[in-house]
Order: sequence, then structure tokens, then C-alpha cells
Amino acid sequence: MDILSLSHIPVPYHLIIKESPPTNMKYQADRNKAWEELVKKGATLGKEYHNGILYRLLSVENRDGAIPTITLGLMSYADRLFKKTKPISQIKAEYGEDHVMVHCVVDAIMVTTDNHIVYGIKRLTTNLEKGKAGFIGGNLNADEVEVKSFHHIGEMMAKEIQEEAQFTPEQQRLTFVKLAITESWAAFYFLYRLPFSSHLLHQLKPNTEFEYLTSQPVNEFALSRVKGNSDFELGKQVVKEMMEKKT
Repeated sequence: MDILSLSHIPVPYHLIIKESPPTNMKYQADRNKAWEELVKKGATLGKEYHNGILYRLLSVENRDGAIPTITLGLMSYADRLFKKTKPISQIKAEYGEDHVMVHCVVDAIMVTTDNHIVYGIKRLTTNLEKGKAGFIGGNLNADEVEVKSFHHIGEMMAKEIQEEAQFTPEQQRLTFVKLAITESWAAFYFLYRLPFSSHLLHQLKPNTEFEYLTSQPVNEFALSRVKGNSDFELGKQVVKEMMEKKT
């Protein structure tokens, strides 16, 4: 698949890219100190961090009868990880509301022909936790894809599938499901229909992000007690909503 040809995906949002609000000096100093400490800690566990540039959600505007408009800006990976060091309410109080940066991610809800949801067990999460579940996916990296339209977000999803699941996705199997927004991050969930059953899951050889891939029946997944990262936990609700729409 040419991961640049995703024009079959309907456009659910118009996109605007604008400059992000400036950050104050106290925020920058505290963020940089936290970043240096995390990089050192990660190195002791074999986790490398790259302070790349990510897209952040600035706003979503809904108008009656019109396609909603998403406004995106830019932030650093250090900004993303800084949110892990203190509560969001504290960041707002100390630095101002503009300093709570809602980073964007893409996640693939991969489904087999016998209706199993596929996910992986991560070697280390962003928080340096071992053994947590996660979807194929990642940050919406400006270093990797320049987002000018919604189709570029689909390209990023296809790129993550190619990198992490290590196979070339077919464009007709990828569809957009939902944009889920929380207080500190926003996830673009996509559905990818795998061309084989869960019994052949061993065919997929994930990259070093994951210890291994596994699966659960769709009707069990939404109620699963498997603990995962934040994208994975919110994804359970997304799957539940998908099931309810079918009934």
C-alpha cells in the first residue's frame, strides 16, 4: 500500500494549523528540568526518548450542518511528558491554561476475521511501566508527517501500522472511527480489518515496542480487565460504542 493514498477515507473534519500560544519562562525551566531527569531515568531502563515535535489540539468548532473544524498547533515531546509530573489542575494554576497541551495520537483498533481485537503488550510505556497493553499507534508526529488535511492523519496511522506491526496495510481495510478528547490528550481511533483469523495472529511480528501481540473476542474486550495505557483504556469505550451501533 502507498501510505500516501488514503483518499477513500471520508473527511470528518476540516483542519486548520496555527501557531501555538507562547509558554512562559518558568514553565520552560520546569519542563526542561523534568525532561532531563526523565531521559536519565529512561536510560537506566533501556528506554530512549527523542524530543520531537508533535501536533496538539487547540480547538474543535462545530457548526450546524457543516463539517466540524479542528485547529492544531505544535508542541514538543518534552511538553507531553511534563504533564506526567503533576496534575493538570496544578499546571493550569502555576503556568496558565494555555500550558496544558492536548497532544494528539493515532490508534489502530485491529480486528480479525473472527472478530477478535488485536493489541500488544508493551515493553515499556511512556511512563516507564512494564507489561501494559496498548494498541498499534503513536503520537501525531510533525517530524514524520506534515498534516495539512485529515487524510494526512490517516497517513500517520498507516505509517504506525507499518512500523509497529511490520506489515504493509491495505488502504481499503482502514477506516476512521472516532476522535476522543480528554483533558490532556486527543486520540484519532481507526479501525483496521485484518485479512485473517486470530488463530493466525502469530504471522504478525511486532517491532521492539511490544513484547508480543495478543487478542480478545470483541464482546469480551470492552469489559476486559487487562490493564493498558490511557489510549487502550479509552479504546475499550470506543469499541463498546461501535458494538452498540451495530445492535
